[in-house]
Amino acid sequence: MTNIIYIGVLLGAVQGFFLAAALVVRKKNHTANRLLAIMVFIFAVRAMTIYLLETTGNSFFTELQTVTWPTLFLFAPLFFFYSRILLLHIPFIWRKNILHFIPALALSIQVIIYYVLCIFGKLPESVETPESSIGKILDFFFSNLFLLMGWYYTIRVYGLLRIYRRRIHEFYSNHARIQFSWLWVMTVFQFVIWGYETGIHLILYMNIPIATPVRMVSFIILTLWIYVMGYFAINLPEIFAGEMPTDDGSEIALNTEKYRKSGLDETKALEYKTKLLQFMNDQKPYTNSEITLRDLAGFLNISEHNLSEVINTLLKKNFYDFINFYRVEDAKKRLLDPRFSEYTILAIAMEAGFNSKSSFNSLFKKFTGTTPSQFRSS
Repeated sequence: MTNIIYIGVLLGAVQGFFLAAALVVRKKNHTANRLLAIMVFIFAVRAMTIYLLETTGNSFFTELQTVTWPTLFLFAPLFFFYSRILLLHIPFIWRKNILHFIPALALSIQVIIYYVLCIFGKLPESVETPESSIGKILDFFFSNLFLLMGWYYTIRVYGLLRIYRRRIHEFYSNHARIQFSWLWVMTVFQFVIWGYETGIHLILYMNIPIATPVRMVSFIILTLWIYVMGYFAINLPEIFAGEMPTDDGSEIALNTEKYRKSGLDETKALEYKTKLLQFMNDQKPYTNSEITLRDLAGFLNISEHNLSEVINTLLKKNFYDFINFYRVEDAKKRLLDPRFSEYTILAIAMEAGFNSKSSFNSLFKKFTGTTPSQFRSS
């Protein structure tokens, strides 16, 4: 069993190296892919080092683990900035965010100084081993800092996802393909990783011996992360190609006083409302399952902000509910129309603009209080 795990770790490391290289050469979504490539590479190096150390027992790889430890401090902030680029399109600029990487830099300097002093034989006795006084202090400080950073940045990513999930209702009529479910999965994975690392951390400080099966869990988690990311790379290539359908970030950014400074007066707002409702009835744009606020604003020659204001303030709905209300009303007519008696419920849902039966059922019940099947048979 142990050998199988080691082989899995090796294959995961190799996959990680290939995935990191593929991400680096991507021309689209360049910055996000670079950040993801660094994360994957860090885990791949760690996995390969673990494999070589456990299978050879060579002390060189123990030293290599020490040398590469500072890179692990890059992972949590990189995951946060990567997620922020995808969700909010906020650009990442190294010089403006350098403070987030100071712990990794500080630990790197410490490691360099340690090995330089070792080479010249001038290492003080107080720092010769991790068990020494200064060694214990440094180990305690950086170990706890590592965990705190992991929890802090993962919680921030979770916050970004919650914000994005709320805000997409204001810009999309169908968010099935922009839910970033894969990023939710990776975030949950991060919570598992930090939970496990915290548990191990507490066990070590209580001087409880860690059995080999427990150590193996860390190898498995590390390798699974690489495999899961590789799976998403294969099955959701649009993520890495930068084709995720989001807005330009200006509208999605947080704005607690959204319409306070709006220049839209009441007369103009009512004019836009009339124009909007007439267009919805005449042209039925909601039958396009991928229509967005930007699309509808373009059809009406109205700014996105003004259109959003009209829908939110005058119609008391967000864009998602506004469009899907029309779709449900359209579906209700079709369900009762004899001309559509041979159509399946799914076919009618598609005709009305929905792109999945599950979303149609949930929204139909939300607006009517009953299911499509019950409504049709009543």
